[in-house]
Formats: sequence, C-alpha cells, structure tokens
Amino acid sequence: MKPRNASDETEILGKLVSDRDLGFTMLVRKYQPAVYSGALRLTHRHSDAEEVAQDTFLRAYRALVGYDRERISKMKLQPWLWTIALNLCRDRASSRTTVPAPEIDLATTDEQPLDTEAWNRRLSALSDDQRLAVVL
Repeated sequence: MKPRNASDETEILGKLVSDRDLGFTMLVRKYQPAVYSGALRLTHRHSDAEEVAQDTFLRAYRALVGYDRERISKMKLQPWLWTIALNLCRDRASSRTTVPAPEIDLATTDEQPLDTEAWNRRLSALSDDQRLAVVL
C-alpha cells in the first residue's frame, strides 16, 4: 500500500465539501486499491473482496450524504474507510460457515516479486484475529 499523502487527502476532503460527487470519485480512485487488497487478504476470495470494497464505498457515500461540511472537512479518510471495510469483513465471516481458504494470486508492484504462495500459507495458518492484525 502506498503511504498516505496528506495533500491528496486534504484535496479530496475539500472536494467532498464543495462537490460531493466529484470528491467521492477522487476518494474511490485513491483508496479502492488498498481497500480491495486488504479485503482480499482477510476474505481470501476475489469475489468477496470485490463485494466488500464495493459495499465499503456504497456505505461511505450514503454516510457522507448525512454529514455536514464541518464533519467532512475534519475526517481521516483512510481509517474511516478501513473501519467500514473491516466491519463488512467481520459480518461476512460471522455469517459464513468455515470453509478452507482457496489459494489466491496477489499482484504486486514491488521491485522484488512477492512470494504469494508462501504468504497465503502463512496467513491461512493464522486465526482470524491474528490474520486481521497482520493485514492491518
């Protein structure tokens, strides 16, 4: 995950206050890859991660509609989105019976290739709470 750029967040917050739809588009473009990646590591399924990411931004948009300008301008976007995504992952996990996690193929932009098979084995061996701590 790329480090959070404070000026990007400030710009997004400003747009959310002045033009919610444009600001929201900026928010999704900036944070969607990280939300999806985290959800994938927690759910172990591409389809679940896609749904969690989609639902995260849907809930975020609906919440923003009810927030006043001052509240929006003071938000910390990344922790707020992670809280929504984490709650969705927890809800999904508690409503699903335990099924062995399939191997997943994660892409990376690091200079050295990530050994996804080894990471998947390591993460799968952890309890849900431990895996959550490692991913976050």
